[in-house]
Amino acid sequence: MPSTDDIALLQSFVKEHSEAAFTTLVSRHIGLVYSAALRQTGSAPMAEEVTQAVFIILARKAGSLGKGVVLSGWLYQTARLTAANHLRAEIRRTRHEQEAYMNALDNENETSADAAAWQQIAPALETAMGSLSQSDRDAIVLRYFENKDIPSVAAALNATETTARKRISRAVERLRKFFSKRGITLSATAIGMAVSVNSVQAAPVGLIATASTMASKGSAVTASTAALVKITMKTMTWIKFKFALGVATAVLLTGGVVTVAICQTRNGDTLTVQDIAKASQNAYAALSSYGDTGTVLVESSGKKIKSTFSTHLQRPNFYRIEWTQNNVASPTKGIVWSDGTGNYLLMGPIKGFDAFEPANMSKMELAIANATGLSSTVASAIPGTFFNFSTGFLMGLQSPYSTAQRLADEKVGDVACYVLSRSTTSIDLPDGLGSTGTSTSQLWIGKSDHLIHKIQITLEGGTTILGLDVRLQLMGSANVVPTGTSRNGWKPSLVKAPSGKIVLTQTHENIVTNQVFSLRDFTRSP
Repeated sequence: MPSTDDIALLQSFVKEHSEAAFTTLVSRHIGLVYSAALRQTGSAPMAEEVTQAVFIILARKAGSLGKGVVLSGWLYQTARLTAANHLRAEIRRTRHEQEAYMNALDNENETSADAAAWQQIAPALETAMGSLSQSDRDAIVLRYFENKDIPSVAAALNATETTARKRISRAVERLRKFFSKRGITLSATAIGMAVSVNSVQAAPVGLIATASTMASKGSAVTASTAALVKITMKTMTWIKFKFALGVATAVLLTGGVVTVAICQTRNGDTLTVQDIAKASQNAYAALSSYGDTGTVLVESSGKKIKSTFSTHLQRPNFYRIEWTQNNVASPTKGIVWSDGTGNYLLMGPIKGFDAFEPANMSKMELAIANATGLSSTVASAIPGTFFNFSTGFLMGLQSPYSTAQRLADEKVGDVACYVLSRSTTSIDLPDGLGSTGTSTSQLWIGKSDHLIHKIQITLEGGTTILGLDVRLQLMGSANVVPTGTSRNGWKPSLVKAPSGKIVLTQTHENIVTNQVFSLRDFTRSP
């Protein structure tokens, strides 16, 4: 159906309060909305609630939608926003739905090329679609979600067929690049076919009637649905407000002729440290899973130690962080993990590592806290933020009383980032171990994905406890004093380093989000 027919039905609902017109709109688009919600939440009950909320929002905002709106694109974006809000509010209450969704995907035995491609891109599709502009997103929704032909897409976009084809091609290419950066290598054609065949599925029987009645008649809704509608409408209003703030008007007078020039400024220019930190925390809260690889470089007294690491995190409580120091005389390795049966920590020399027994920790927070020093903070940096620990890097930055500063934007690789910096004063350590000295932490947070791409911690003065193998004698310094007791014939990697300057730099690469990992990925040896 052409978009103009959607608008005519919407106008009929607004002006004549036609329930039949609204029910027709719900019937036409409910599969699109429900499927988007299901992919993002991973739970059928949550997807149904999101779907109901989306059509309630449509009923309330129907009178304010312009005649040029592409309704399917608007509904898709509203479903994305609503599902994201639902996840943030319900993330701790959806463990069994997440696990059921994981198991269902693990048990599928799909063999076709389209199905294989779909299994790769589905977990991150909504994130990818969110990275597109509204016009590109509308083009994808019309062409591949709703499977409209080119003339129909062109009519809905109020464009020529040639322009429509170019916009579709451009949008699919941007999706391809998005997935490629996350390790999913597919052609634009394969992505288009996978989305076209799999993106929209039938909504549950009865949901059409429920959504139509709740939205058009204003029937009573559950408290959670009402709250979801409220917060999503606020989100939509805030998005519009941010755009309006980014539009500046200037009146140019030349020879008595008045010209109005409108330019859009960069939205990030006026963001505060608190704004950026909050957006980053929300981005992590909305993820179902996270993975990356990277390096840690520790520099002191002109010497350097380099470690590599890999991270796998998945809700509700699965994690595996591994780190290795290879460019030293005695290479070491460490792992902290949970496959749902317990929390384990193991660190020791690579030679004979497989024979060592791990320590069994009582809870996740304790395991990660113990691994923090051993891994040069890798074990807690991203995991602490993903699982929303009180010690997470972003927590202190969100306070209005934070003394953190925003520095000049920079790139990490090809990722444009905000740069935030916070300093702390020296703190005395217990048991006569001296003091921490001053500490400065810097975060590089992606402007598009709001994820942390780089962390740098500078420790200076005093006496600092660091997680490094004592046998390295911290860059050959004779002043390093080992602390701790032996385990598996190996000293724990705690060192007491008097004075001087130590710089730890973490770089996070190959970031993948919302990818469904198997339980095997969270074992000692995947």
